[in-house]
Amino acid sequence: MTEKIKENWVWAGGAGDLETVIAFSVLSTGEIVNIRVLVPSGNPTYDLSAVRAVQAANPLPPPPFEFADQFARVEYTFRPEDAKRE
Repeated sequence: MTEKIKENWVWAGGAGDLETVIAFSVLSTGEIVNIRVLVPSGNPTYDLSAVRAVQAANPLPPPPFEFADQFARVEYTFRPEDAKRE
């Protein structure tokens, strides 16, 4: 999941001290739903780029049945050093 999200995240802005937390759920089918900014960075463009990365990773492979409850609510932290550069 982490790698697929990172593959889809591009941030062309500066590194700075930006950080945002995006929350979402992964259904048993792998579909990502309920994507939202949980902790905003203070930069709406940065936050939107993170939301778009999660949207672009949809769908994910279905989570293993025994771990499905761990995917009911996921919190993913985005930091500039993890982004692909344009």
